[in-house]
Amino acid sequence: DMESLSWHLSLKLSDKPKEVFQFPDTEPGDVHPGEYQVSTLKQLISAQLSDSLPDPELI
Repeated sequence: DMESLSWHLSLKLSDKPKEVFQFPDTEPGDVHPGEYQVSTLKQLISAQLSDSLPDPELI
């Protein structure tokens, strides 16, 4: 889908080996995919994981 600029990050989690997370489109001025800091990724992933991983440090 060329109209969608959203991107996906595949994570290998112990309980969800093929889990895929979709992050919202970057706004103008925001960092591009691949330029996120690890801490930012952890926050985004933790938000999407909800309660499936109680400790974000496991990521």
